[in-house]
Amino acid sequence: MISMFTFDDIIGQDSIIKELKEALVRQTISHAYIFEGPDGAGKSTLANVFCQAVVCEDNQHKPCGVCGACRRFEAGTHPDYKVIAPEKNTIGVDRIRELIDDIYINPYMADRKVYVIDQAQSMTVQAQNALLKTLENPPPYAVIILLTTSADNLLPTVVSRCLIYKLKPVSLHHIEDILICRFNVSADDAKKAAAASDGIVGKAISIANDTAWQALWQSALNNLQNLIRDRWNAFFAVEEFLVQYKDDIDVILDCWADYIRGRLLNMEVSDFTLFRWSSIMEYVDAARKALASNANYQLTVDVLLLNILEVVDDAHSSGSAF
Repeated sequence: MISMFTFDDIIGQDSIIKELKEALVRQTISHAYIFEGPDGAGKSTLANVFCQAVVCEDNQHKPCGVCGACRRFEAGTHPDYKVIAPEKNTIGVDRIRELIDDIYINPYMADRKVYVIDQAQSMTVQAQNALLKTLENPPPYAVIILLTTSADNLLPTVVSRCLIYKLKPVSLHHIEDILICRFNVSADDAKKAAAASDGIVGKAISIANDTAWQALWQSALNNLQNLIRDRWNAFFAVEEFLVQYKDDIDVILDCWADYIRGRLLNMEVSDFTLFRWSSIMEYVDAARKALASNANYQLTVDVLLLNILEVVDDAHSSGSAF
């Protein structure tokens, strides 16, 4: 079974949806597309909706969801729709040759045949070269959609023969609204999930439903607050926490940045205190960049904690609130 979606269910990709709808109406559908974006951005959902619209029998509302073609599509039994996915993390040349053999057989029911190659970056070079010949001279009824996290991981000759759509990140505020209105997530949990989502709706949904992740976020917040309140008395405990959750450091830094951002935006504080919070935010960002560059983990987190404590100690020594 394939989950039923419409173009209205695809969030934050209005320009892409507009172009695809226009292509359906004008019958100017390309023979090959690349849908590019990070995992969870909605590439598969977009491909499913577009493919269903291509084979839909309704001339006005595509996909209609009620015609025979749509019902077969949703049941996973439409003969003119096929998905090629990796086996053991790769798509070999034999799989693509099977696609090519099938693509030159006329459609069984629809006017077109549609093929989705999931994780197209996992195609071997030989597989991509085999596909290239079909992309150069496809049958007029064929539509091939490549889903990939990055078109840079495909052969330039393959990319040049496809129409590329890059799915863009969605604003955090929009993601919060989606989680609250569509998934009944609390406002507080929606804010946390959005902050850690990198603008990816699918990631935000997963986070919002992950109780272990929510517990980690709360622990990260508690540790930062303890560090600011108890200062050097909390240093080793917070350091131990960061070492223990080394694999989750991105989540921890997202939490700290979100908390600091909230202090900067929502509190009535003096300009000097604003400067201090801004300094801590800069230290968090610097740690994130250092770790992304493969800096020594222990040294990086220790420097981060020491820099935060220096700011907090300076506030206390000057007698200002923090």
